Amino acid sequence: MRLVPLAMALAALAATAPGAAAAKYHECQHPVTTGQEAYKLKNVSVRTACAFVRKLGKFVNADNGQGYAKLYGCHYPHKNAAGYPYLKIHHLFNWRLRIDHLYEFVAYRGRSSFAVGGTDFPLNCT
Repeated sequence: MRLVPLAMALAALAATAPGAAAAKYHECQHPVTTGQEAYKLKNVSVRTACAFVRKLGKFVNADNGQGYAKLYGCHYPHKNAAGYPYLKIHHLFNWRLRIDHLYEFVAYRGRSSFAVGGTDFPLNCT
C-alpha cells in the first residue's frame, strides 16, 4: 500500500522534470536585436555555437542581404505555396552545414553539432 503514494510522487516529479527532447535556446546577441539563436547543442559550448551564429548573421546580411541568396535557395512545388529550402553552401567557417528533416539549419563538425534559428533566420521560404 505504501508503494502507491511513492509511485504517484515519482510520476509527479517525472511530469515536471524537463524532457530530454526539450531544446534549450541560447540567444546569441546581447542586447537582442535580430533573434539569432543556437539550440540543440551537442558536444559544443554556447560560446562556440554563438560565435558561428553571429558570423553567419554577418554573412547573410552582407551586400544588402545578398548573403541569403549565396547560402540557400528555395524549391516551390506549386505557385503561391510555401517552398522548402536547399543549401547552396555546405561548408562555412570550418563547420559543415545541413538542413535536417524538420527544415532546421544545422552546423556540425565531428561529433559536435547545433541548430541555428531565430526570426526568419537563417532559412525562410514562405
